[in-house]
Amino acid sequence: SAGHRFFRLDVMTQDGQAMLTLEELQRQIQHIIDTVHPVPVDQVGIGCLTMEDRDAWAGHRRVLEEHGNNRRMLALVDSALLIVCLDGTTHKNNNERSQQLLHGGANGENLSNRWYDKFQVISCPGGTLGINFEHSYADGIAWNRWLSETWYDMQDTANPDGWERLPRLTQVAQLPGLRTNGPSELNFVLPPGIESAMKAARERALSLVEGHTTQMLHLDSLNKAKIKAWGFSPDSFAQMLFQLAYYRLHGKMGATYESCATRKFFHGRTECIRSAHQEAKEMCVALSSDLRPVKPGYVTTTAGERYALVVRAINEQNTISKLAVNGQGVDRHLLALNKVAQGVTPLSPPLSFGDPSKSPAMFTDEAFAFSQTWMMSTSNVTTPWNVIFNFGPVADDGYGLGYLVHEDELIVNVTSWSHSKVSDAVAMSEAIQEAAHILRATVEKGEEMKGSAK
Repeated sequence: SAGHRFFRLDVMTQDGQAMLTLEELQRQIQHIIDTVHPVPVDQVGIGCLTMEDRDAWAGHRRVLEEHGNNRRMLALVDSALLIVCLDGTTHKNNNERSQQLLHGGANGENLSNRWYDKFQVISCPGGTLGINFEHSYADGIAWNRWLSETWYDMQDTANPDGWERLPRLTQVAQLPGLRTNGPSELNFVLPPGIESAMKAARERALSLVEGHTTQMLHLDSLNKAKIKAWGFSPDSFAQMLFQLAYYRLHGKMGATYESCATRKFFHGRTECIRSAHQEAKEMCVALSSDLRPVKPGYVTTTAGERYALVVRAINEQNTISKLAVNGQGVDRHLLALNKVAQGVTPLSPPLSFGDPSKSPAMFTDEAFAFSQTWMMSTSNVTTPWNVIFNFGPVADDGYGLGYLVHEDELIVNVTSWSHSKVSDAVAMSEAIQEAAHILRATVEKGEEMKGSAK
């Protein structure tokens, strides 16, 4: 896609045994760029409809299919390997780049240059690439595997997981059996009413974009090398960092979702690691004593006690993480029990919702609903090729925390809804920086005390 227009570009033979040469692929992509002229920021395109409510988009799609050659055009999109979005705007900093990849940019300049039903590779004029995919049909682990294999193949190096190298395909300047050797535009026929639906879809999407705040954070004071030198799991350490930041900012714990993959199981997808546990709270309380007024009943803790609480919290995080990865988490188990109670079984037709009125009282309890309202939705997809990872918050007053623990830095992408009177991505990012300083000082003091004891 380019300039809100969509093109078909054949890159390999039907049998998958030959592909275009890099030079020919570059020539054809450049042809698309030269063909498309800059468009106004507020111009709508058919891609806007893919940002609509799913039921509304399904209805619009049925209308489109009844006119002209649209059914074939949509089938071409559906069967494509992926969508390459050739954006015409550049970003000034990582915050802008993060926004461009997540939703097309703060001003909505690329909203129509997307097709959210498909896996999208987003190209910026400055030479950077990003990806965007809708989560309901796919998990990050599958795309990470594909991207990692491609990355190592591009570098011509062996990958650390021992995967076989990608097969070498024959490269040709022209694919046999094609009537045209080049890109062809998908010319959709717009039936009456669709243009107004496209404009309405864009307005609703723009409202979401404008209500979304993104704040990128780079911490070189905490990184994988340093955390491992202290003897801690980098991921568990990062999770306790977020707990401390949230507690210091909001004065309480918040239900936390950390996604983990259950890939060792057939058809396994994800499980939830619940990072807001009792051990984390005890650590947060001890490391936030500076925020409490000194009054009767005030109890301080020693440096050694604070260090011990950090170690205990991280060890507990390690334990529950291993349980979740091995299918011993609670959330998917409870979900399955609730679905069975509603009448949904493994033999039920796809997309069976069951009867919610049959849910046991536990699942309608206020405390259970509170435990499922994720004030922090977090995910770690550290890979050597990745410098930005983001997603939006999943609760009105919550945060989205996408993070990467690299050898030399910890990168955190904090998101929130700007209409919230509770969450604030900028304030949370500052709280994470402060918590990083406190955690590091606590651990370094503890390590120093351990050394002195020897």
